[in-house]
Amino acid sequence: MNKLQQALTALLFAEPFYGHLISKMRISKSDKVPTAGVFITDKINMVYNEEWIEGLELIDVVKVLKHECGHILQEHIIRAKQIGVVNAELHKRFNIATDITINTHDLVPTVEKIGGVTLSGLNDMLKKIVDEANTKDNGKRTFDPLLDGQIAEYYYNKINEFAEKNSDSLPQSGMGETMDDHSIWDKSEGNEEMQKEVAKQAVNEAVKSVGGIGNVPGSIASLVEQLNKNQVNWKQQLRQFFVNTLKSTRTPTRKRRNRRYGILQPGNKKKPELHLGLCVDTSGSVSDEELSMFWVEMSAIHSCGVKITVIEADCIVQNVYEFESGKTPNFKGRGGTAYSPAIEKAVELKVDGILYCGDFDTADTPENPKKPFLWIGVRNSPPPATFGKVIYLEEVK
Repeated sequence: MNKLQQALTALLFAEPFYGHLISKMRISKSDKVPTAGVFITDKINMVYNEEWIEGLELIDVVKVLKHECGHILQEHIIRAKQIGVVNAELHKRFNIATDITINTHDLVPTVEKIGGVTLSGLNDMLKKIVDEANTKDNGKRTFDPLLDGQIAEYYYNKINEFAEKNSDSLPQSGMGETMDDHSIWDKSEGNEEMQKEVAKQAVNEAVKSVGGIGNVPGSIASLVEQLNKNQVNWKQQLRQFFVNTLKSTRTPTRKRRNRRYGILQPGNKKKPELHLGLCVDTSGSVSDEELSMFWVEMSAIHSCGVKITVIEADCIVQNVYEFESGKTPNFKGRGGTAYSPAIEKAVELKVDGILYCGDFDTADTPENPKKPFLWIGVRNSPPPATFGKVIYLEEVK
């Protein structure tokens, strides 16, 4: 067992959330990275330099793994694109800013020993630069220490402000170093929404593996909640699910001429009607106001000629009926919660795709129905199973 495997085993026992999140990653070794790093494609990928890892003490390897989890939890790869840095020096400053938010507390002092930057270390270095400059030119420059507990963008902006005021005194090597390789972030694929969905799914699976958010440390739980907050247009995501499901119902046929390639390629045979199953959690924890948030959007989809069968359920299926645009729902149930019965009913009805709207507070773990599936969360908890896509409705004020 190598050092990385030993560290992962130690995390699974001592800090299981981190261990399970690392376990969700695609891990590979490469001598093209000097240390370690993560990036996002269809999964979270972690690449590490085996010689560097083997040269560390086991506790240091554990801290490196936690550090990489920190980048995922705080969405640093996504936010780096949003910052839009234009040169290597600005990129390095943002790297330092992100590392400060991870290293400053539970990873000190281990990370400083292996090249990591912390807030106290950066403040000491910046103050030293100012003091040396004042001694050299008898100046009266001042330095206000960077504050603790801020987001990466705060530290990035403060570092830039310092550089503008003290550009004549900055060391050639830049300000501080980072313990891992952030350049590998550029290997990430897909848009921000896709990358966030991949990160959310891995994080939510790790939460489920430890028995739910109640078994996750508070500092991590707040990051999980923030990651799950809807920052994309849920209406657009809902419509995109409809479009993707529609595409998946088309089947190739030689009997129909392909409009573009003629008889060389099979055409598409369309089903006469798309049939969606809309499962609704009608347990007591979901309000009518929350359930009605997406009803208008479902009406718009229904008006496109889509057949929608509504399946109301708490711990059992309470009601099944065809969706009617403009009709106000009158939900039944308000008992306990189980999600499997409604999903099983949708499969029985041979629908083309399934949507499940609820707060995801259920005692069971549904089986994958092997159909296009969309979880619609009325709050920010992870869904009760790992299959399907997830969107979260805007919070009711």
